[in-house]
Amino acid sequence: MHKAALQIRKRLVESNPQANEPDLAVSYNNLAILYSDTQRFAESEKMYKAALEIRKRLADANPQAYEPYLAASYNNLANLYSDTQRFTESEQMHKDALEICKRLANANPQAYEPDLATSYISLANLYRKTQRFTESEKMYKAALEIRKRLANANPQAYEPDLAASYNNLAVLYHDTKRFTESEKMFKTALDIRKRLADANPQAYEPDLAGSYNNLAYLYSNTQRYAESEKMYKGALEIRKRMANANPQAYEPDLATSYNNLALLYSDTKRYDESKRMYKAAVEIRKRLADANPQAYEPRLADSYNNLANLYYNTQHFTESEMMYKSALEIRKRLTDTNPQAYEPDLAQSYNNLANLYSDIRRLTESEKMHKEALEIRKRLADANPQAYEPNLAASYNNLAVLYSDTQRFTESEQMYKDALDIYKRLADANPQVYEPNLVTSYHNLAILYYDTQRYVESEQMYKAAIAIYERLYGSAPQQYQLRLAEDYYYYGMSMIHNKKHHDAIAPFEQSLKLCKDMLNDETGKFLYAGNHAYLVDLYSNNKDYATAYTYNKELLPLLKANYGEDADKWKNNYNGKLITQSFCANLLGKFEEGELHSLEALKVDSTQHLAYTNLAAAYLLQGKYQAAEKLYRQYKNEFKEMLLTDLDELAKAGVIPAERKADVEKIKKMLNE
Repeated sequence: MHKAALQIRKRLVESNPQANEPDLAVSYNNLAILYSDTQRFAESEKMYKAALEIRKRLADANPQAYEPYLAASYNNLANLYSDTQRFTESEQMHKDALEICKRLANANPQAYEPDLATSYISLANLYRKTQRFTESEKMYKAALEIRKRLANANPQAYEPDLAASYNNLAVLYHDTKRFTESEKMFKTALDIRKRLADANPQAYEPDLAGSYNNLAYLYSNTQRYAESEKMYKGALEIRKRMANANPQAYEPDLATSYNNLALLYSDTKRYDESKRMYKAAVEIRKRLADANPQAYEPRLADSYNNLANLYYNTQHFTESEMMYKSALEIRKRLTDTNPQAYEPDLAQSYNNLANLYSDIRRLTESEKMHKEALEIRKRLADANPQAYEPNLAASYNNLAVLYSDTQRFTESEQMYKDALDIYKRLADANPQVYEPNLVTSYHNLAILYYDTQRYVESEQMYKAAIAIYERLYGSAPQQYQLRLAEDYYYYGMSMIHNKKHHDAIAPFEQSLKLCKDMLNDETGKFLYAGNHAYLVDLYSNNKDYATAYTYNKELLPLLKANYGEDADKWKNNYNGKLITQSFCANLLGKFEEGELHSLEALKVDSTQHLAYTNLAAAYLLQGKYQAAEKLYRQYKNEFKEMLLTDLDELAKAGVIPAERKADVEKIKKMLNE
């Protein structure tokens, strides 16, 4: 029909161009829309350009009559270029449309301000898509101001657009982690849409369902899962009603609602409910794709991918692989016909399969998949770094992990560095969004250097990571507390390896402060014990026995409990710290404690004769001379220098009772014989 109309209008233009060219432009435009909707983007561009050329000529001759149509043509081409990832050309087209709309609105605000607001939004959408968030916010706010004025004058006509503007800003704030502002905007949009849907449910319930869905997504991402579920279910109920009345129009949205609830249930470990929701979405999308593969296969691939993720998370790896491959096959076909539009999804499919193969130790296949994803993302990032560099960095990181796991450390280091370079640039431009990725890159490199004994570089990376984690922890302590505690711990460890023993105390104390309330977590428990252990040793080496004793007093009950649960694993740790505590107790004049800790150490492991040196001193200074002398004679050959040094340390500490000084001298004389 469109082609027939085009042929008729071409003939009419030949006989009377001035009268019939506007209609010819409409025919070109209609065909362009048809081609775009059926993914024939090259043909669509050709038609849009033909319409644009006619409208340029018409607008030159009569700007007042034809500039609005010319702006529409610029906007149409801009959207096509955006859909095919040609963002520079898209921006130029949007700007050309915006300039026209500004002129028209200045001359006649009542007639053209709605179009001007739409132009601002189109450009804002492009900026958001390409991560230019500051510019996007400016454009969205300009549109919002116009729509507020319009809605104040005529709420019935313009409140729907005003709600859409609040929604747009909410999405932007969500994307940039400004969740409080995002929630406020989403709720404002929701309030408007509730009023509209109460008055006219048939017209406005679809938008109301969209608002419920958006708030649900925000609540899910901020761990408010009960509120999220309530919102998702609100959207689902509306979409069920709509799909029952008009399945052709509303089943796609219903499938989306099933998919969203499935994601929520998966995130909250309700896997059976999640699987049921995913399968409901798959069933709908299969029917839709069978009837119209060109339009609905992309969503079907998404559903296969989501179900694969669920199987992956529940260790059903065979089913997961099958679903990932189903998604991959569809995306390969889509990419063959339109690489510009579908290569990003294809790269994601390769990436997902790569992660699966890595987890089940099919490492050769994993590397192959990661490299496929990397090659695509390199091409995409070369053409549009702003949009695709984040995914490219993720691919570098994934390969780095694989190479590290397979002891290919040189290659791993290079991949981590490539990811780090990208995240540095991204975080400079937008710290709120990309600092979490940047700090993970520093963290990963720090681990690599630590594991390969490159402790100077490890220390540098941990220091860089901690500087960022401190900022992130300030705004989201629950999310970053454990990682910050962990990095402080290994920062201190790196310092010890670099012979900076005194400097290492501060990081261990910072780590300990963070992990004290995380003893229910295995990593938290490990860090708690580890920090205490190193602080005991560091303070002991600095001859600050009082502080060492205090830290060890906190540590010993935990070590005792661990020893009770797993004696073989914790034997050396518990024994060693008992010996240290007996030594510190003696130097603090707590000789009975010194005796008790020494005896406990010997119960744990009597082969560790060092405990006898502390026990001998504890006996001696309590006046149990015969018992003490027996031990000193027994271990004289093994520990002579240590025994003498310990007696000197006790004298320097000023804890030798006056009535025991003669006994001490007799023992020293015996040791020196």
